[in-house]
Amino acid sequence: MKKICCFLLCFLILLCITSCNEDIDKSGFDEEISNEKNQNNQFGKNDFTSIVLTTSEKIVYNKINEKGELEFLVKDIKTEKVSECGRVKNFMICNNSSLLIDHWLYFFVTISDDGQKMTNVFYRLDIDNYVLEELYQEDNMQTFFYLSGDKSDIYVAKGKLVDEKTGYTYIERFNVETCKKEEVLGYKIDYESGEGRVITNLSFNEGKLYLVEEIVKEGVSTSVINVYDEDGMHIKTIDMSKYKDEIFCTAIAQIYVNDKYIFITNFADKSLVGYVDNEQFVEVETKENFYIAQNSLHSYENPIFYIRETKKLYFLDKEQNKLIEKDISYEWDNFYISYVSQDNVDGIWVYLINEENSELSKFIYYEKQEILETLKT
Repeated sequence: MKKICCFLLCFLILLCITSCNEDIDKSGFDEEISNEKNQNNQFGKNDFTSIVLTTSEKIVYNKINEKGELEFLVKDIKTEKVSECGRVKNFMICNNSSLLIDHWLYFFVTISDDGQKMTNVFYRLDIDNYVLEELYQEDNMQTFFYLSGDKSDIYVAKGKLVDEKTGYTYIERFNVETCKKEEVLGYKIDYESGEGRVITNLSFNEGKLYLVEEIVKEGVSTSVINVYDEDGMHIKTIDMSKYKDEIFCTAIAQIYVNDKYIFITNFADKSLVGYVDNEQFVEVETKENFYIAQNSLHSYENPIFYIRETKKLYFLDKEQNKLIEKDISYEWDNFYISYVSQDNVDGIWVYLINEENSELSKFIYYEKQEILETLKT
């Protein structure tokens, strides 16, 4: 019960601050890289706060200026031109959950006029025409949003207080053509009895919603992944009770579903990779500090994984149902991986930090074929 209340009331606020400011180290890209694409796309020290999105043509990032505003910028990889798209005033919190549909990038930012009352603003950023557009605002307790979807609809996991004794978590669908939103499904939790259900995260894959849920009944808490169709009709339940103490002991920071494969990581930086076979979850591997490369696309076939502060990349071999490890120590001596972002053609940008001097860093690009060949050897 305490864990549920924490999720709904304060946990989200504290952790989303780190997602904006700590996912990417603020040190600059100071050394020249032999690859032409890398050479032309190095950043100076403190040029950015977070990298939001990488594509084959653009790097989208943000930074907090001297006025405390959050600026969004797009760098053209070929021309090296940087274009400012817009600024968010009274910026308080951002998170790294976003979704790219066509040339529009969708995401939430939380603002506050007085540091107490918070307003959540839903934006879309035109990465081709460099325009930041506000779509709507809403006032509720939540400050950390999870987005997933397809080419026409965005599904968002949200939460609010019904009254002092009741919380409510739900899934909302936003249509990108009509800009209209509607509730798909939702569940209540009774704070006094502890009975009810909480949706903590989501992933949308091939027309199905995969929701991480904590269900409390007669004092017993159960962790499951419930699968629904796009209109909220229940299809099946994947029991995750085996991982209650190891993975679901705290809130889930991310779930990503790719075909039958599921990747889950919690806010204690512990991750689980597996697949579904006859409605049963089959574990591939559990790892500490294991992350999936940042990717704002609604679907992609070849996710890349990494362990932060090491020199290890991973590829999911779907034929053998196992992770293939690639150690890049021989390529980048004295550097470790801080962050990886995957683009729309399955290339990746790897952000490396010098082990002895955190002021030295490199931004390295690997093309798709190079990744697949090296990871499989």
